[in-house]
Amino acid sequence: MRTTRIDIEGRRGRYATVSRREGARVIEITVLVPDRPGPLGDGETFNADATNEDSQRYAAALLQKRLDGCEGTSGDIADYLRVIQAFAD
Repeated sequence: MRTTRIDIEGRRGRYATVSRREGARVIEITVLVPDRPGPLGDGETFNADATNEDSQRYAAALLQKRLDGCEGTSGDIADYLRVIQAFAD
């Protein structure tokens, strides 16, 4: 079995998809913000290096802030980091 995508919902009704294509070195994170018109409502995509834990932590903090609408604590960020690390090497 291989997990190819995880969909998550933040506290404010915002959604994200975390995925990694087979053989890719990056983990792709797409955030959808349906309550905002314009580019963020259509989606924002950023990447985390699948082999670099610092890159994954940075992406988790960014993802947490985008989905929850505020900077979170280490515990809040850790929840998002676990999702990203499901795709890490």
